[in-house]
Amino acid sequence: MSRYLIFISLVIWLVVFSCNRKSTVQNKVMGKYINCYEEDAIHYVQINTDSTFVHYYKKGNEQEKINKGSWRLTTKPSKTEVVFDTWTTFGYNDVDACQKCLWAVKFRDGELVFSYDMPKEMNFTKE
Repeated sequence: MSRYLIFISLVIWLVVFSCNRKSTVQNKVMGKYINCYEEDAIHYVQINTDSTFVHYYKKGNEQEKINKGSWRLTTKPSKTEVVFDTWTTFGYNDVDACQKCLWAVKFRDGELVFSYDMPKEMNFTKE
């Protein structure tokens, strides 16, 4: 009987701990992220509390581009990822753009890491 209670207590503790960790990380993720690679462009991602996001891009006199969708958080001990359900690539490398793709990016130190190879071109830093 006491092993059973210990096991149940351990499971409850693990569930509560993982939920609290995810909630804390989720609060850190929400906000506005800027990409400053192109000097004459306004390029950002707004991650909202209601699990939606807005990806905005406007360069010079070109028409603005807006993509909206939902996002979710996946957390593991070694990494945290933000998953965008309908990501569209704007700006740098538009030629091979992802249009309405499911895209998971690493969240690290206030940065959305889309690419390790081209961090200035592709990544977004929290405002």
